Amino acid sequence: MVPISKREQIQIEVDRGSGGDLPFYCVSATKLSILSLVTFGLYGIFWFYKNWMLVKTRAGRDIRPFWRAMFSPFCCYSFARTVNSTADSVNMTERTRPAAIAAIYMALITLVRLPDPYWLISLFSFVPLIPITLQIRRIHETIRPGFESAIGWSGWSYATLTVGATLTALVVFGMFGPPTRALRGSEIPSSYEVTLVEAGVLEPNERIQFFYSGGFFSILENGNLLTENRVVRYETIDGELSVASSNFPEIRDLDVAYSESFLGETVLAISTLSGEQLILIISAEDGRDQEFVSELEARLPTSRRP
Repeated sequence: MVPISKREQIQIEVDRGSGGDLPFYCVSATKLSILSLVTFGLYGIFWFYKNWMLVKTRAGRDIRPFWRAMFSPFCCYSFARTVNSTADSVNMTERTRPAAIAAIYMALITLVRLPDPYWLISLFSFVPLIPITLQIRRIHETIRPGFESAIGWSGWSYATLTVGATLTALVVFGMFGPPTRALRGSEIPSSYEVTLVEAGVLEPNERIQFFYSGGFFSILENGNLLTENRVVRYETIDGELSVASSNFPEIRDLDVAYSESFLGETVLAISTLSGEQLILIISAEDGRDQEFVSELEARLPTSRRP
């Protein structure tokens, strides 16, 4: 392995106050931070790509900007050294610490493998890149005194911000809301059980076998339960919680319309001996809808099983 101090350093020669071509793709730290955050780090890759394109042109090196951007955790150190060497050529005294920047950037990127919600920490992988953006700006100000070199917000930037912020909000709020798949009894958080008991949906000593809520912010928006004794459907409409249930001996038959998509929802129509009908909605994700139906069928009286 090549020692980190001996790794590649691309030299870009510029003259102080020359007014010549600017060597880097310069954006403000604010723009880099916001767009990286709302695009889940994709803007950071774009930023690397634009900079490596300029480095290729200015230094006349046969490098591949696309792949350097795609593998930015491994090429970050090289780019930070290139920025430092350019600062040397204009006699700047400020320096960044490429090794520290690359190590922190790599560490934050790898946190994406953490479970929910801890992987969200990886969204802040842009933070160690901020010193580089600030140094680039100082280099450009040295080359062209009084010239604002930072690329501002364009229509595409605002469009990216709008779409990205919406998607980020959906992901974050969805993560802290009910899960998108049905949960087995062993997977159900105790806080869910407490909430359902307090709302009157679940009896205090009743055990849940399967649970699914299609709510976005709260499980009390709607939900479906399979307990050891019955099936339950509840829904909150205009602030009023309504609950319908049927004990297993009361169920006459089942009519299942399975989702054609693994991300869709299966509709389970339950007919009772009294002539009532109970409609349950179960997510098809991970095949949990089929598990739900199989578990319910197994609990029906033998003469009424499909």
